[in-house]
Amino acid sequence: LIKLISSLIIIVILIRCYFYSEFDLAKYYFNTITRIDSLLIGTLLSVLISSGQKINTLFLKCIAIITTIFFTLSIILYGNVYLESALSATLGYTIFALFIAALIYWMINCKNIFISAFSNNSFLNFSGKISYGLYIFHLPVYLTVITKLTELFKSVISTTIAINLLLSCITLVVSYFLSTISYHCL
Repeated sequence: LIKLISSLIIIVILIRCYFYSEFDLAKYYFNTITRIDSLLIGTLLSVLISSGQKINTLFLKCIAIITTIFFTLSIILYGNVYLESALSATLGYTIFALFIAALIYWMINCKNIFISAFSNNSFLNFSGKISYGLYIFHLPVYLTVITKLTELFKSVISTTIAINLLLSCITLVVSYFLSTISYHCL
């Protein structure tokens, strides 16, 4: 299973590199096939943890170093780490997902009081349980909220930042609500 998931991650990276185009963000960003590597990395982490396998500390350090090099290189080459840059659009998603997986693994296995406070937090634990629902619901909810409420708020609120913040908060609340319902009912 571990080899299968690892192979799928590599295939997704190759597909994303193949579809990459500076001018067509939808092909590689909004396409589930080219973004599923993040979910596969989470699945791989889950399989490793549930089977009791340990991840080598050197491997975790290498992921941190690669992430640092990646972000530094992206800033040097493009002046930012935006999704539109070739480096971020092709390898950035996977590198960032690997970094987050390594961070999660470290937090699970760390015996630090500060880290324990996070891992024992009931809100964060619940958020973890509904996280797939949040992943699935957030974009359609966001697009619906933006479409339906932007004009309404423009007539009441004058600053774009305040409108965007309000729309994001509404999206978060609605996404949590839908995710909670789907978690308990499905």
